Amino acid sequence: MNGKILFTVLLMSFSCLVHMNAEAACMEISDRSEPPYKYMQKGIKTKLEDVKSAKSSKSSPSANASGGKMQARSSETPVSDGQQASAGEFFAAVKTNIAYYAGAVANIGAEVQLHPHVTLDMPVSMSFWDMERAHGLRLVLFQPEARYWFSHAGSGHFIGLHAHAAGFNIQWNDWRYQSAGRPLLGGGISYGYSLRISGRWNFEFNLGAGYANMKYDRFYNIDNGAQSGGGEYDYWGITRLGLSLVYKF
Repeated sequence: MNGKILFTVLLMSFSCLVHMNAEAACMEISDRSEPPYKYMQKGIKTKLEDVKSAKSSKSSPSANASGGKMQARSSETPVSDGQQASAGEFFAAVKTNIAYYAGAVANIGAEVQLHPHVTLDMPVSMSFWDMERAHGLRLVLFQPEARYWFSHAGSGHFIGLHAHAAGFNIQWNDWRYQSAGRPLLGGGISYGYSLRISGRWNFEFNLGAGYANMKYDRFYNIDNGAQSGGGEYDYWGITRLGLSLVYKF
């Protein structure tokens, strides 16, 4: 019985001692710590910083993306104003074939764009005078040509498909040949190249070959010479030769 009482007293004493030590420790901590409202301020401040960091992390990908777009745009190869104008503008031009003047044949032509790579060339040539007493070429020639340009209309290499119709009166040595019944008719293919000289001026080279059929009357090559036969002739060979000066609108 006395042992039980002693054990109970010891247990209660030990409990009181533990309680007193814990309370002292709590008081010491409370003396050292900051007031409770400062813990609340720190918590609010921490949350605000977390929100700001989240917003900045969301906005950074768009900034990077816009920066990437700017870099991509700046890395594009610049195109000169001249290239943009020549590739995008409508092509129309007038021209004259210098080579024909060697035979005293005046000429003028016009060319218009039908498609980014297709144009229609429409030259008219004419001659109404003789080179000398025994030799002369009088004619009116119309020779339209559809052209396909490999780069863009009016610049660089092209191939063409042409037709021709002509009325003629040719004096050569003892004879004079004159178209009879209908004009000379035919067609052919050609190749050419147009080189830019400066500004709106180009120089064009063109060579074509094909077929022509003509019916003619033959006369003595003298004043009021009498007719002496006639015939029909099929020609295969060069049908177009051009060394042209071109002005583009």
